[in-house]
Amino acid sequence: MTQKATLVLLALAVITIFALVCVLLASKSGAGGEASQPRHCPSIYPNGRPWKHSSQSQIFADLSPEELTAVMDFLTKKLGPGLVDAAQAQPSDNCVFSVELQLPSKAAALAHLDRGGPPPAREALAIVFFGGQRQPNVSELVVGPLPHPSYMRDVTEEHHGGPLPYYRRPVLEREYLDIDQMIFDRELPKAAGLLHHCCFYKRQGRNLVTMTTAPRGLQSGDRATWFGLYYKLSGAGIFLHPVGLELLVDHKALDPAHWTIQKVFYQGRYYDSLVQLEEQFEAGLVNVVLVPDNGTGASWSLKSPVAPGAAPPLQFYPQGPRFNVQGSQVSSPLWTFSFGLGAFSGLRIFDIRFQGERVAYEVSVQEALAVYGGNSPAAMLTHYIDGNFGMGKYSTPLTRGVDCPYVATYVDWHFLLESQTPKTLRDAFCVFEQNQGLPLRRHHSEFDSYYFGGLAETVLVTVWQREF
Repeated sequence: MTQKATLVLLALAVITIFALVCVLLASKSGAGGEASQPRHCPSIYPNGRPWKHSSQSQIFADLSPEELTAVMDFLTKKLGPGLVDAAQAQPSDNCVFSVELQLPSKAAALAHLDRGGPPPAREALAIVFFGGQRQPNVSELVVGPLPHPSYMRDVTEEHHGGPLPYYRRPVLEREYLDIDQMIFDRELPKAAGLLHHCCFYKRQGRNLVTMTTAPRGLQSGDRATWFGLYYKLSGAGIFLHPVGLELLVDHKALDPAHWTIQKVFYQGRYYDSLVQLEEQFEAGLVNVVLVPDNGTGASWSLKSPVAPGAAPPLQFYPQGPRFNVQGSQVSSPLWTFSFGLGAFSGLRIFDIRFQGERVAYEVSVQEALAVYGGNSPAAMLTHYIDGNFGMGKYSTPLTRGVDCPYVATYVDWHFLLESQTPKTLRDAFCVFEQNQGLPLRRHHSEFDSYYFGGLAETVLVTVWQREF
C-alpha cells in the first residue's frame, strides 16, 4: 500500500471517529443534558373541537356560599327572632336543619336545555324543625329566586303527602351531646360498681364512648334508640372494643330532663334499669366479663404498621389533561356533564352527553342501606338507612394519591347543615381520566399484510367519598 493510500485511510478513520463522537454527544445531551429541550406533541382532540362549557347546565350547580347566606338571612327575617342556631338548639326550639339546592323539575330543565326556553327559577330547599310551635313538626320550605330571594312556600305536603311528625326528624349533633350528657353524668354513676369492675370506669376521664343505632323504635311514634358503649381508644376503631353494655334511651320528650332509660342490656341479659343491674351485681347475680383496655383487644391483633416501601406508580398526562372542569361542569372532546352533591342523597350527575348527544338526564345515588346482625339488641336491630343520616353530610375530603391521582382536578363543596353559616368541605370531588392499562381493541397482522391497530381504553372518572 502506497503512502498516499495510507494517509487517505487515516483521514477517513479520523473523520469517522469524529462523526461518532458527535452523534454520542448529541444523544447524551438529548437524554439528560441542558442543551436539548424535550419536544412536545401538539394536543389533538378526537373530534378536533375545543372544550365547550354550556351555561345552561348551571341550573344543576350546588348553591354557592353567597346563595346559602342569602337564604339563611331571608329565613331569619321571615321566621322571626325565635329561630335558634341548630348547633345549640334544644328539641323545643325552632331551627334550620339544612339548606341545599332545590332541583328544577325535569320538564322545565329540558325545555331550557333542549328548546331554548327560559332557565327555571333557581331555588333552595330548607328543612326547618319547628319544635317551638303548638304542634311541633318538620317543614320543607322552598326559597327563591336566587341570588335575591323574595318568596317562600311550604312544600311539605307536596313532597310527603301530609305533615311530618316531629318524632321523625333526624338527630342533631346537639341532641347526641345531650344524650351523652344524660348517659355519662346521670345514668352510668348508678352502676359505678359494675363498671369499675368490668370496664375500668372513669367518671371524669370518660374512657367510654357511645355509638348510635337505627331505627329509633319499632312502631310509629317511637323515638327511642339503643346506644352501645365502647372503649375510647385513640388510633383504633371503637367498633372493635364493645364493653357489652347497651342502653335503650327514650329521647322523644321536648325537654331532655324527661328522657329516660327504657331498658338495659349487659352480657346477654336484659334489665329494667341500671339501678337493677347494679343491685344484682352487688348480690353476685351478674356474670361479669372483664373486658381489657390495655392492649389485648382486637386492634392490636391486626398486622402491625410497617414502614412504607417504594412509592407506587403515578399517573400523568403527557400532553396535559384532555378534559376541563369549570365549577360543577366537566367537558371533554367526547363527554360533558354536570355534577353535584345532595346533603342526604349523595353524588349526582346531570345532563350527561356523549359527543353532544344526551345519554342520561340524571345518574345519582338515591339510598344506601346497611343491615347488621348479632347477639345484642344494638346489633340485631340496626338497619342504617344512610339517607336519613346524610350521605353528603358525612362526606370527607379526598386524599390525594390514595382516593384519586395527584393529577386529578379537585373541587370543594359548600354546604349549610346544622348551622347558620355556610361551611366548605375541601377536595370533596375529584375528576380525572384514567388509562385502564388494557386495549379496548387490538390486532397485529403478520400474514401477507403487516400492520398493527389498537385503541387504549380510558375512562373519565368522578369520585366522591362518604365515610360510615
